[in-house]
Amino acid sequence: MNYCENPCLFSQKTTSEIKKLASDPRSLVILPLGSVEQHGPHLPVGTDTFILEFILYNTCMKSKYRDNILILPTIPYGFSHLHISFPGTISIEGNLLSEFITSIGRFTLNTGFIKLLMLSWHGGNYCSMHDAAYALKKEFPKAFIAYISFIELIIKDVLDLVKPPIYHADDLETSIMLAIGGRVLEKELEELKKKHEHLHHSLGDLILLDFAKRTRVRTPVLIEEYASDGIIGDLSQSSLDKGVKIIEIAINNLTEVVDKIVLMGVG
Repeated sequence: MNYCENPCLFSQKTTSEIKKLASDPRSLVILPLGSVEQHGPHLPVGTDTFILEFILYNTCMKSKYRDNILILPTIPYGFSHLHISFPGTISIEGNLLSEFITSIGRFTLNTGFIKLLMLSWHGGNYCSMHDAAYALKKEFPKAFIAYISFIELIIKDVLDLVKPPIYHADDLETSIMLAIGGRVLEKELEELKKKHEHLHHSLGDLILLDFAKRTRVRTPVLIEEYASDGIIGDLSQSSLDKGVKIIEIAINNLTEVVDKIVLMGVG
């Protein structure tokens, strides 16, 4: 299927089609948030965006309610200050990102839609989504407004597949990029699989950085303090086959959530 043929793309709809969909209480508008940031020597800076869009577009095709799902154009830049020292990282201040999201949401809900979901693969966008969601809820108290940091949607179901720590440019992201046909520099990856410099940190630091531990401790992180190559994770077991399994889990989990939201308040 050609990219532009995806039936859920908001930008492919006409204004009359959007007006009709906005009047349907089943309609759900999804705002994807990406990032432009370093992902080690082996992955491109757009990795978070590529992964999110692949999963999201395939979720649309899997959903029984794809006619009522509208995917807005992805915001390509995110809050990536933790990678600021690495070339290629372009970061947006959290408050500016929140205001930008709020503005997009405001115009979307003013059109008549009553369901808005913000979705990010990049964890750094979470606080901006949170702030925007509450600002919009204040303006549109009757609307359903939600936000998801994608890793939290799949973490329990992928722990048996990936090798921790699960954090950045790791086994999880590398396996997914291999599976979706993303740009992965094979020579660099093979060298990284033999290298474990990025794992030589104190156990306490790794616990803080490992999503699988579900720690409640939060601290500002600068990636270069933990890994000179920008990677936090073990790449030794990354594989295309593993990525295929993770993608299937991600699409299934997101489809379940999206379908439930579409049916909320209907009938």
